[in-house]
Amino acid sequence: MFSHHLTSVIALVLGIISTILYLIVHFYSGKKAGGLQLSHVIVIFVSTTGIMEGIKIVILIFENSAGCMSEIDPIALFLGGLSLFWVSLSEVYKRIKG
Repeated sequence: MFSHHLTSVIALVLGIISTILYLIVHFYSGKKAGGLQLSHVIVIFVSTTGIMEGIKIVILIFENSAGCMSEIDPIALFLGGLSLFWVSLSEVYKRIKG
């Protein structure tokens, strides 16, 4: 299982890379620098954390398949992790694409 610190570092690195990509796409698209929005950068950072947490939830399901989470429906948890991953990834893509 990923450690908490490792996923935080990966999410931070993904956020930085995605933000740099957002800036590059913005400047090469010919838009003015005044069109940059802080809210897009914030959404990118929050979404990269969502991507990592979605992956952690899906991995958690497979690691605890022995029945440790017998009270929790593993299919619902898996779908929740998958949807968290997908929505977060689509938000990052939408912000970068503009």
